[in-house]
Amino acid sequence: MRRVVVTGIGMLTYLGTTIEENWLKIKNGESSISSETSGIINKFIISNENDPSIEYALYTTKCALKDAKLDLDNYDSTRIGCFVSCSKGGMWTFWNRGKNVSRNFLQNFLSSSVGSFIGSTFGIKGPVLNLAGACATGVQSILFASNFIKRGDCDIAIAGSSEASNIPLILSGFNNMGVLTKDKMRPYDRKRDGFIIGEGCGIVILESEEIALSRNAHIYCYVKGGYISNDASYTTSFNDNGENIAFAINRALENADVNSQDIDYINSHGTATKINDIVETRAIKKSFHRFAKEISISSTKPVTGHLLGAAGSVEFIISILAMNNSFIPPTANLENPDEECDLDYTPNVGRSRKVENFMSLSFGFGGHIGVIIGGRE
Repeated sequence: MRRVVVTGIGMLTYLGTTIEENWLKIKNGESSISSETSGIINKFIISNENDPSIEYALYTTKCALKDAKLDLDNYDSTRIGCFVSCSKGGMWTFWNRGKNVSRNFLQNFLSSSVGSFIGSTFGIKGPVLNLAGACATGVQSILFASNFIKRGDCDIAIAGSSEASNIPLILSGFNNMGVLTKDKMRPYDRKRDGFIIGEGCGIVILESEEIALSRNAHIYCYVKGGYISNDASYTTSFNDNGENIAFAINRALENADVNSQDIDYINSHGTATKINDIVETRAIKKSFHRFAKEISISSTKPVTGHLLGAAGSVEFIISILAMNNSFIPPTANLENPDEECDLDYTPNVGRSRKVENFMSLSFGFGGHIGVIIGGRE
């Protein structure tokens, strides 16, 4: 099996259009998003033709390729894959243009269009796949891409996820489920009452280690492994004891050949909902046992907003930045820790720490679970 490395990253959120803009605010825990504001990228100019989810993905892909200093024209296009997904498809197009269906409606509305546009724009002739796994979409997409390279089916892959579904219909649906906060996101806090929906995109450039070394590429991290599974409990909540999440974590560690004591940082799912934060805490304890309290953990969603299908890819990139900067970003707004959420959730202020291996967790409605592990060589 070949080793897989990340050589380029791109991130777009309401915080900014560059990695530098986003990381500065995330590491400082600058949480300006609230229930009265939103995570819509209103300063980003979108095309009059394409759905925002497509535009976000095209822009961020260009940034990631530039960061990787990679010219795809120099490589066999049949050996390049695109695994950039959207969990809900063109919701903006559906809401704003659904009554006047144009000839471009379907190509903007279909979930698969995000990857298809990237494929056609960059001449990719390898696999182009959309994986819709709710809020675990980003992690699942990166893991699938990594596995294609490991098996030798691809040499290079563009992977990640994009989401632009911050429309009244979606907001009403989540609000009626009682999972949206009336104030601001407070993961693991006693006063937590839900999340705020944001939008954005995270893209990583994956390459086989051989390709990356042959062109002297900068290597951000190795994608060591992960696991995808499902919680067979209820479509909108997880088993209270966290055993299904713990199972996925254990399998991810096994697949990555990483020991429990070797994980230094976990970017948690941390949605600030009453039950899920406790379940996630229980799962981490079940998997890591006595090492659980030695791991630095944070939820960065209070700063970015919950990006739904784009959350996993953006948070994977945040984890990469934490490792490369030897800095643990904080969990903003964590002022009164819940007694049952008693792990090191890095409240309010980030801190320096060398990170050799990290884990990023993503869970989604329907029971989707995604766990991905990255690290140094």
